[in-house]
Amino acid sequence: DRDVTGVQTCALPILTVPPTADVNFEQTGHWQNVLVATDFSEASLTGLNHAQSIVGGQLVVVHVIEDSHDERREPHLERLRFLAPFNESHTVPVEHVVTAGEASRVIAEEAERMHADLIIMGAPADELKDEDFATSTVLQVVSNVSCPVLCVPSARNASVADVVNELAAVN
Repeated sequence: DRDVTGVQTCALPILTVPPTADVNFEQTGHWQNVLVATDFSEASLTGLNHAQSIVGGQLVVVHVIEDSHDERREPHLERLRFLAPFNESHTVPVEHVVTAGEASRVIAEEAERMHADLIIMGAPADELKDEDFATSTVLQVVSNVSCPVLCVPSARNASVADVVNELAAVN
């Protein structure tokens, strides 16, 4: 029996570590390749903020859309670039990815492609039950990757996320 309630009810970030992450786990605190997935929710924007403060090498910011013919792809890409700008001093390169597909599969594939040391995602806003396992992007990612996943709850200070969302919506 799997207990999934802590992911969305914990007030602190939760780091999940799969058994296959032994090699990567030594690097805790020295995350070179960090992937952050965002759906532009408050929790995922809080996760992006965490990612930008801990990444030591490459940062990949991923947003998944459902329809590959979505003409809104470019505005999503612009929003990612606004939220995680290219590092002008070239100390931490940022790659922005907007792609179509099933979110958990795309996130896992991007993490494998970039050899991610860590994936950061916003924690689910709604309480999860066992029957939600098959449809929860966070739980599917945690179950299908070989690196640690940091699940970040919404910011307690919502005003920061609100300002970021408002500014991004204007651009």
